[in-house]
Amino acid sequence: MFRKSILVILTLMTLLIFAACAGTAPEASQEAVVTTAPTEAAAEAPSAAAEEAVAEESSAESTDAAQIAVYTVDTTASVIEWFGSKPIGASESGTVAISDGQLHFNGTELLEGSFVIDMNSIETTTQSGNMKNMLEDHLKSDDFFGVANYPTANLVIKSVTPTEVANQYAVVADLTLKETTDEIEFLTDVVVVDNQLEAVAEIVVDRAIYDVQYGSGAFFSNLGDDLISDEMELTVNLVARS
Repeated sequence: MFRKSILVILTLMTLLIFAACAGTAPEASQEAVVTTAPTEAAAEAPSAAAEEAVAEESSAESTDAAQIAVYTVDTTASVIEWFGSKPIGASESGTVAISDGQLHFNGTELLEGSFVIDMNSIETTTQSGNMKNMLEDHLKSDDFFGVANYPTANLVIKSVTPTEVANQYAVVADLTLKETTDEIEFLTDVVVVDNQLEAVAEIVVDRAIYDVQYGSGAFFSNLGDDLISDEMELTVNLVARS
């Protein structure tokens, strides 16, 4: 009888042990869930890498911006020379001033630029005395440039392409004269030494496009010896400093 009681007790203890082991199983499952946390942290790692890449790109852009140099035109050292002629051989020449302007460079490469031309400053260098005054007044009148209504002309560089010649660029620009804007193309030679820039450009402009009518075969016929070529030749001598 005593032995049977001991067997019963042992049997009950065994059952309790199995029950206890079965009860701890969910804890193991919970631990398995907890181990997924490092995986979520790892998933955030690409985001940090992306932020670093953006930071590097911003730094590169800042470096590029730092390389951009702006050269301001020295208006006292710069000038535009003009030349006009008749088919019969007579000609006139003179100057007109640049009142403002800038050129933008990336390192040694020309990027863009713009200029303001003071049409009130137009002068002739081929006449003197009363003839000089008469010609200059005529050029400023409505027959030619109408400076009372159009005191400035503007040139804005639209595109710049280096040529095979060192320090030379093919330029496409918009010239605005008497409120008319037309695209022009020309070559310019640019030399930069230290903080000073010197540039020379030869430009040919069709004055008829800009409604400069006097003596123009585009507006009048049978002008004879009074016919003046529509082509205006301009030589731009530019000095600018950064």
